[in-house]
Amino acid sequence: MLHALLTVLTLASIPRAIDPPEATAPSTPVAEPAPKPPVPWPHPLITEVLYAVPTKGGDANGDGERQTTGDEFVELINPHDRPIRIGGYTLHDSAKPGKGQFRVTLPALELKPGQVLVVFNGYEAPVPGESDGLVGDPATPPRKQHPAFGNAWVVNARATSTRAGFSNAGDSLTLLDPRDRPVQCIVWGEAETPKGIDASTCLIERAPETSDASVQRRGLDGGFVEHPPYRPEGLGTETPLVPFSPGVFVVPGLTRLEDLPPYRGAR
Repeated sequence: MLHALLTVLTLASIPRAIDPPEATAPSTPVAEPAPKPPVPWPHPLITEVLYAVPTKGGDANGDGERQTTGDEFVELINPHDRPIRIGGYTLHDSAKPGKGQFRVTLPALELKPGQVLVVFNGYEAPVPGESDGLVGDPATPPRKQHPAFGNAWVVNARATSTRAGFSNAGDSLTLLDPRDRPVQCIVWGEAETPKGIDASTCLIERAPETSDASVQRRGLDGGFVEHPPYRPEGLGTETPLVPFSPGVFVVPGLTRLEDLPPYRGAR
């Protein structure tokens, strides 16, 4: 009995280990939420158009030559928080089929949230990287993203005529879904909104007139403005300013400029 009591007293006199404080998760910055896309899922959104290739510095596709028609391009993005498939979507201008219309149907390709697709007109203007699988066409999607265009997916529309391009004085660009229903229409200059396009079911926007730069969206929730000239980071001050940026479009909450080579600079 005495032995048992001494054992209890001895155990009671041993100090108890202090319980460790509860671990707290390290604080992480809250990502800025992406604005609500102006087109519903699963549609892509047109974010930049080069319809007037600049006389100086107009080599948008990087093949070493300026082509009045071939260097024209359209940039689209997946503005949603889940993947979309763009195969079967069509881009065309306001000319009639067979009479100088620029028209291209996109190949089967999945765009993840924030990913970009650039479609070059391509008339007599091959896009560097075609032999490496970096450039697709209407029949074949690119196998890899193109590091020279912000890691965007790139397609050469392979236009067959210099007439199959945009009119600088006034034209429109319409995006159709795989069922040929208008999703988005951009109009500039003296052109009017094409007949049969309803603003209740199609996003209709007017872009400014320009002769030496592309036009681009200010953001997902902003209209089109003339692309401001800028210089990609890492290039010397002797390098001419760039009046367009095919493949680079930053969506808060989805993409970061620092992840998009080679344009790591202000856009």
